[in-house]
Amino acid sequence: MYLKKIISNTNKNFYKKENKKSFIRRNFIKKKIKIDNGSFLKHNFSKLNCSLDNINDYFLINRVFLSFKNPVNTSYIQLIKKLRKISNLKKLSFLRSTNIILGGAQLGDIYGVKNIINKNKKEYLFEQKKILSLAYKFGIDTVDTSYSYKNFRKVLKLKELKNYKINFKINIRDIKKENLLKIKKLFYVNKIKLSKVLIHNYDLSGISSNSFGDYIKIIKKYLKINSIGISINYDLKPEDHLDKFHINSINFPINVIDNKYKNLNKISSKSKIELQARSIYLQGLLLLKNKRLWPKKIRNYYFIIRELDKLRKILKIFSTIELLVLYIKSKIWINKIVVGFDNYKQLIDFFIAYNQKNISKKKIKFIDNYFNVNDDILKKPFMWY
Repeated sequence: MYLKKIISNTNKNFYKKENKKSFIRRNFIKKKIKIDNGSFLKHNFSKLNCSLDNINDYFLINRVFLSFKNPVNTSYIQLIKKLRKISNLKKLSFLRSTNIILGGAQLGDIYGVKNIINKNKKEYLFEQKKILSLAYKFGIDTVDTSYSYKNFRKVLKLKELKNYKINFKINIRDIKKENLLKIKKLFYVNKIKLSKVLIHNYDLSGISSNSFGDYIKIIKKYLKINSIGISINYDLKPEDHLDKFHINSINFPINVIDNKYKNLNKISSKSKIELQARSIYLQGLLLLKNKRLWPKKIRNYYFIIRELDKLRKILKIFSTIELLVLYIKSKIWINKIVVGFDNYKQLIDFFIAYNQKNISKKKIKFIDNYFNVNDDILKKPFMWY
């Protein structure tokens, strides 16, 4: 009835100006509304914003619904109360952040413990193309990929990658003239910008400064790039060797159960070396609640999932993903976060978490000391299978 009256009495151009539900409520429902407890209220809808007009609105409403186990069956009064409460918190802002790097492992092939088991490859890769488009709109302008990823050549041909800069990892054993020339050609043909080269998977303590310098010279000669860093995988101490090597960035794994590289904060305060954190979800394991999907070798550590939920409640943090993200973001000595996404929801959930206020140093220290897991197999995904 209300819609018919609006349609018959409203100029068509008016629909462009506001959401129809807002119009209905303002003009036709200025009466007493019965609420759950049986009482009545005189409710004026004229000040309500009833539409999602931007990404901040989505973040806000998404956070409201995530607050309830079963939002469909939750009273609208409870939803409104939660909305008011969250609205009074630090306002969510849509950051066009340049300190987030999109992890490229998902782009080349199915990646992560959950996806290896459950995903259809064709559908998965199609989803990654959509994520590339959306992530750029979110302000992410750099992708981290590697020569060792199975389909990296196909990835560089993706049209969705045209606007991105590329951080390219290469194992030290692959730094050869013929390989570098092929890489250079791929970037040139596909008109992709090579931003940085990261030498991956080697021990600084076991290599002389002269031989390392030779690798750098080869990279600079054939790839025509000066921005060179290292990507580390093992229990190394790069801070003990930096005086011998001329690098401008270090890419390293770190998360709530693996903080072995915490001494890198000394580098941040003394040099201009960029510190890039990766593996903040431990290949998605720290978000995987289905025990049956955990690799058998580490299934005895499933209790970590329960402990993460307990920990975030102790610290009064909204969700597990928020705990994992803020733990890294709040370490101000970390310059960049490398993170990959399987779908739209993960990307949006990440930004909702990332846009929250940093946690205190006291809470960071508490998290640092909360888990006491010394099993290398758990911390190193390549050892899970």
